[in-house]
Amino acid sequence: MKNYSREELKQLLKKYKVEVISAELGIPMKQLEEIKNDNKPKNKSQMQKMREKYKELYLEGSSDTDKKVVAIKEQSKEESELIDSVIGYIKAVVSQMYNGTKNERRRATVLIMSKLEKIKSYDLNLNQAEALITMLNGKQFVNISLSNRDKIEGILKVYKKDLYIKLAKNLDIEQEKTQDIQELRKMLNKLPISMTQSNLIIGTVYTKITNKINKIQKQEAMKRVNTVSENIEKILQDLSQGKLDIQEANKIIDEEAKKRMQNKTRKKFALTQEQQREQVLMQIKIAYRNQPEKYCVQNPEKMLEQMQELYNDNTTNQSLVVIIDNLISTKKFEEAKSILRKYYGVNKNNIEYINIYRKINNAEISDLVLKALKTEGTIQQEEQYFETIKQGIEKREIKLSQISLGKSKNGLKTITLEDIWEKEQEYNKD
Repeated sequence: MKNYSREELKQLLKKYKVEVISAELGIPMKQLEEIKNDNKPKNKSQMQKMREKYKELYLEGSSDTDKKVVAIKEQSKEESELIDSVIGYIKAVVSQMYNGTKNERRRATVLIMSKLEKIKSYDLNLNQAEALITMLNGKQFVNISLSNRDKIEGILKVYKKDLYIKLAKNLDIEQEKTQDIQELRKMLNKLPISMTQSNLIIGTVYTKITNKINKIQKQEAMKRVNTVSENIEKILQDLSQGKLDIQEANKIIDEEAKKRMQNKTRKKFALTQEQQREQVLMQIKIAYRNQPEKYCVQNPEKMLEQMQELYNDNTTNQSLVVIIDNLISTKKFEEAKSILRKYYGVNKNNIEYINIYRKINNAEISDLVLKALKTEGTIQQEEQYFETIKQGIEKREIKLSQISLGKSKNGLKTITLEDIWEKEQEYNKD
């Protein structure tokens, strides 16, 4: 069985009861209680406490998505023969149960459970586990109790649960071998949702497969959005440098829109050529946001001027935001502030200016915090990092909840500065 680190057990204790983990993993309850009630030492800098909290949140759920649940022991030849013989015997018994009376089916069930007991301590392979589960889910095993006090159906559920655990272990290995969403969904459908909360292994594997499906779907969607033709890519590169030939760009965009329309003419609700053109123009803006390193803004002022001309409308603010978002993503905070001031002037009463300026400030503080979290120093250096961050927040009147520190490792949670700020430091939380 896999050895779990103290940090992994802390994460599991947040999701499951001590009793469940103790029973499933064979870890003494006293040891789990100590970990659950573990108090961190007090002689740590504020930055170190924040760093530990950030690491905890970043890794949250990673034991569900990154690690094998439990290793499966390979069967010896003798074990394999024993298991296969038990499966063959059960198959023969089940085939005789279809027309049996309740008493006969109950007696057959007791006999089957006695055979399952012989192989209970062995790991099963995928085919063996599935074969047994399929047989035990047959209608022959429905309503076999002779009275309300008869526990036969409850006992059978225990054996079935053990088989589902062994199935889950196999599926944990199988899911690592594929990126095919349909195959992953088939695996997911083999695990009963009713057992995901009551059993650690089944719940963990179910979560891993679900998260993997979601991750692949997001990656595929992002890939579709980010894939541009060679000609559109040239527009992106030239525009970011402020060297775009507007006339040539419009010609390329029209050709791209026409090509897309022709490729989708068979669809009932296909877009018009003009609508396709708008889609291309939108894709250009999205590319600057989604791929800032690849399409890095190099001449903000000239690019803004050319975007106004290319988009041929009064959406200067929208184009400005696209440019500023790109500059923020590439850590060019001063350039972002410079073009914002040039366009708006220092107008503290303009709500658009205020919102964009706040976005830049938030991103700048976020970058400062992340750098501090990744740089460990002496107690004095750590306190200096913290004071620099605190002063930046106070000076700019920033709320902790508005400072994003990115996603957790599994991509399911957005971490903010509020999440890692020490609770006794009640500051700008609302």
